[in-house]
Amino acid sequence: MERLYEKDENGNVIKGNVVSIDTKKCIIAGSDKLIATLGIEDVIVVDTEDALLICSKDKAQNAREIYCRS
Repeated sequence: MERLYEKDENGNVIKGNVVSIDTKKCIIAGSDKLIATLGIEDVIVVDTEDALLICSKDKAQNAREIYCRS
């Protein structure tokens, strides 16, 4: 996702209704519901109709484990 979308001045990729304060190098994606971040770095936040995922970027490759357990 980072390669597909433009980053803001703090290196964040943001899609949806997001307010980010002191947030750096994150991927934050949602739709209409507000996502607010404060003081985080190198984190992925994805909010869908079915689930909310919050993980550090260095653990993103393990997200399939969550899917298999649900």
